[in-house]
Formats: sequence, C-alpha cells, structure tokens
Amino acid sequence: MIIPLLHIIGVHFMEDFPEELCGLWIDEEGKAIYITKVKPQEFRTTMIFDFNKQLESKSMKIDEHLKKLFTRWVLDEQRTVSRLQIEAGIDFVGPTYNLYLSMVDNKPQNFKLDLETIEDIRFYPEVQMGLYDDFEDDYGVPWGYPYKNYQKATSKIEKKFKELVVFDKDESII
Repeated sequence: MIIPLLHIIGVHFMEDFPEELCGLWIDEEGKAIYITKVKPQEFRTTMIFDFNKQLESKSMKIDEHLKKLFTRWVLDEQRTVSRLQIEAGIDFVGPTYNLYLSMVDNKPQNFKLDLETIEDIRFYPEVQMGLYDDFEDDYGVPWGYPYKNYQKATSKIEKKFKELVVFDKDESII
C-alpha cells in the first residue's frame, strides 16, 4: 500500500514528545487512542473502537490486549521525521501502529508545531511489520484500518471519557 508522503512528512525530529499531545485522540471512524507519558520517550497507549457509540451509551468496554500498550517516540530514519510508535502485538516484534504528526491542511513545507492551535494538529496512522507477515491487506482488523487521521478530543469529551474508565497511578487505563 502506497501512502502519499504529503500526509506523513511533517515534523522533523523532535527531541521529546510534547506533554500537551498526551490524552485522548479520536478519528472520524470512531476509533480512539489514549496516550499517557510514563517517562521521557516512553508512553502507554490504549486503543478503543466504537468510541463514539460507547461514549453515548456511557459504558466503555476496552479489549484487554489493547490496554497500556508500550509506546515510544522515535526518529523514523527513512523519512527523517519523528513518530509515536505503538507496540500493538509483541514488544519490539510487531505489529506496530505508527502515528505521524501532521497539520489539518497537510502542508509539510509550512508545518510548524504550534500547541496554541492544537485543534489543527493530526496524527496520521500507519500499520507496520507483522500485521499479516509480508502482506499489507485489510482483513478487518479494527485497530489498524482504515487509515483516518486522529484529532485531539475536546476537553468536554475527554472529561466524559475519564468518568467512564479506571486509571492507575501513571494515568494509564486499567
């Protein structure tokens, strides 16, 4: 599957992942990710399908194997950009779910990470290694496909979400 570089080339390597980008992110298909920073360069991410339906029903059911996934902020040397890499399988084996920062207009030449306009920041997802061995087909894996940009949830939605889940001392969902 060829992905237009326009969508994934964005932020050049950043030393650290901004704390302001942690929290709840939702795509237009209703998938959500919740990112918690554990220590520099290391995070825990929880992936949620049917987020909008679950929020409306006031009940969050999250698959156990998609909670507290090991996540790190790494340099994609091939593309010379930073990415948030989520281990969605066996740590350091795969599959991984990569999130690249971009802006709503996807103009990388004009991209500047401006946390004042966080509503314009997007995460562009990409599944990598191990999902179906050497294949890039979509066999209905809900956490991986379809590729839709994630947008930061509003504080109102994030507050409603936090009322429906249980967190540990690291602010990770348990």
